[in-house]
Amino acid sequence: MSDATSTLSKLPAQEDATTQQVVDYLLSHPNFLEEHSYLLTELTVKHQSGQSISLVERQVAALRQENQQLKQQLSTLISNAQQNDQLLEKTKALILQLMGSDGCSEIQSQIELILVNDFGSSACKLLLITSEEGAGHVSYPQIKTELSRFVDKDHAYCGLLREQEKQLLFTDQAEQVGSAAVLPLRRNGELIALLAIGNADKNYYRENMSTSLLDYIGQVTTTLLSS
Repeated sequence: MSDATSTLSKLPAQEDATTQQVVDYLLSHPNFLEEHSYLLTELTVKHQSGQSISLVERQVAALRQENQQLKQQLSTLISNAQQNDQLLEKTKALILQLMGSDGCSEIQSQIELILVNDFGSSACKLLLITSEEGAGHVSYPQIKTELSRFVDKDHAYCGLLREQEKQLLFTDQAEQVGSAAVLPLRRNGELIALLAIGNADKNYYRENMSTSLLDYIGQVTTTLLSS
């Protein structure tokens, strides 16, 4: 008789043994079921279907489920990596295109066009903060009055916009915007422009999302506008 069997025989009678005693015994003898493998097919547990299955069958089912979860996680990681690669290539192309632009006006038109056509944005506006009047320009006093919550940020704001903010940032494209990212562009601490990117999906831009790529695009745009 093995030590484990001998010890098990010393347990109180079935009617006197408590669940915790059985649990404690098995935990202190982790090799018990290995030494008495026939129990794996004799002991049964309830399956989700309601039928009783052996411990071996239960373990196999658990391993299959875990394997399926790992496959799904791997598939998600691969998909995210592919999307990130594509986004990086598009960002490189955007920067090269902007570097070839001639002046602020062309940078403005190019970034608005590319972020819509190549990045799938629903709307995009680069608002230059100047004293000039006309489309694509906005005055600093107007920014402080109507868009003040975007001015003091060090990174892109992502989320929902108020209707007045939509109209000022996106003008004729306002109706196409469900959520948006708004990047303040600064040169030597001075606000020189706002880059607003909109998506039709209200949940696309969220407050807790990473803004590292958006901030990078904003930094490059600031540098080019200042050159």
